[in-house]
Amino acid sequence: GFNHKDIEAAKELGITVSKTPSVLTDCTADIAKSLLLMVARRVGEGERELRSDNWTGWRPTHLLGTKVTGKKLGIIGFGRIGQAVAQRAKFGFNMDILYWDPFDLPEEVVSKYNATKLDTIEDICKESDFVSVNCPATKETFHLMNEQRFKLMKPTAFVINTARGDIIDEKALLAALADKEIAGAGLDVYEKEPLPQDHKLRFLPNALLLPHIGYVTAENYSKFYSQMIENLESCLENKPQRIIS
Repeated sequence: GFNHKDIEAAKELGITVSKTPSVLTDCTADIAKSLLLMVARRVGEGERELRSDNWTGWRPTHLLGTKVTGKKLGIIGFGRIGQAVAQRAKFGFNMDILYWDPFDLPEEVVSKYNATKLDTIEDICKESDFVSVNCPATKETFHLMNEQRFKLMKPTAFVINTARGDIIDEKALLAALADKEIAGAGLDVYEKEPLPQDHKLRFLPNALLLPHIGYVTAENYSKFYSQMIENLESCLENKPQRIIS
């Protein structure tokens, strides 16, 4: 997917870029919730152990995980996808919803999830048991999750990213995970894709990694291509629908 650097490069080349809003919302939110559950309950570690034939049987505290139900979920970026993540968390797992967004949202949206807006991202980091990154990649959000903000998070907290890789400073994340400043990370996107073979994230057991599959479903692609054709027709007819450059 595009990030702000790609869009700027396209503008310099005179290329028109369009967007396909709402198509990706539900499936991306599904993956965010999947990552949250998997990293909290150490699903990746457990599957690797079983498949490598290293599981020696049930033990009382083996792969001791973190409960999800009833915990505080902080959402950075409360747009379509952020709200869809809140929907799953609130009504599926009775989580308390905290959010930060640069825009004021309608009261009916906020009250629907009984959500609480916090003043700063720092507040989100301090208060949340899980931090879900759901904002767009822009100049302003580049390395938004950095060393200082990871240090504000609870040592029992997790960060989830299904937005864009460069919103998280991966060097800072690696340090936070290795030093156990935070409990874990669930990631579907990375600063450099595909993830290099020698990348240190690959070797951290408290990092749950997926290969950028957030929106990859058969149903999504059918809608995606239909909307792409509509966008192309709009562009040829000089209509501004979904044009972003």
